[in-house]
Amino acid sequence: MFDMREVIDGKLPLTLNPIYYEDSDTLEIYFIEHAELFCNVFVNNMKTDIEDIEVEQDNLGRNTCIVFHNAKKKKNSKTNI
Repeated sequence: MFDMREVIDGKLPLTLNPIYYEDSDTLEIYFIEHAELFCNVFVNNMKTDIEDIEVEQDNLGRNTCIVFHNAKKKKNSKTNI
């Protein structure tokens, strides 16, 4: 089902697009094609209860991305997220 490229029940297909920014140690995992974000003017970053993790929503309130700050530190730590 994850490889479906069509709209089902008005929902866009799930696409996982990870982008890692080494200079800021930030991992962004997009649930839609990254280019689709440019069609949406407003992106809202929402903090979560988990340290260094944010969720991005588009102007329609859809979750489009999870942002992991200090990604290498999180990956290398022994604690569970």
